[in-house]
Amino acid sequence: MLDVESVEKYLNKKYSDPSTADKRTKILCEYFYEHELIDRLFSYLDNEIIANPSNGLNYLLFARYKEKLSQYDEALHILTLFQERNPHQRFVVQDEMTQLYIKAGYVDSARENIESLAKYLKKKDSLGESRIFYRFKPLANFYEAIGENEQRDYWIQRFEEEKEKRRLAHK
Repeated sequence: MLDVESVEKYLNKKYSDPSTADKRTKILCEYFYEHELIDRLFSYLDNEIIANPSNGLNYLLFARYKEKLSQYDEALHILTLFQERNPHQRFVVQDEMTQLYIKAGYVDSARENIESLAKYLKKKDSLGESRIFYRFKPLANFYEAIGENEQRDYWIQRFEEEKEKRRLAHK
């Protein structure tokens, strides 16, 4: 088995192009996790976040690995930190935060996030930004998770309508 330094050196060389940095980060994090190098994993992600505070992937990876360790509050904290540092990108992590709120049993916080996301999507939808339609179905699933089936049905219907429009447009 290769030692950590050799793996890091290899990945840094193979993914030296800035456009592949995210891929390197994902692979390296998975290596740390699979080899139970948990302190190294979070130290690495801390450094990545410090070096690049607007890269949502680093925060998401940090949160996902904390979630795997059932450390929901720490996962939520890092995603909140991303939103505070990058308010114009807050929706980048909103789905992930909502899932964590639900898993951690913070239903009121989940509902707040869901309603914020619904408001954002309705605004974008009213402006004709159909590229956001792919987020309708996850939103429906969130509503289902908190027992709001009427809202779930609405967003599933919107998703199906947009999907059908796209299908007809490509004929």
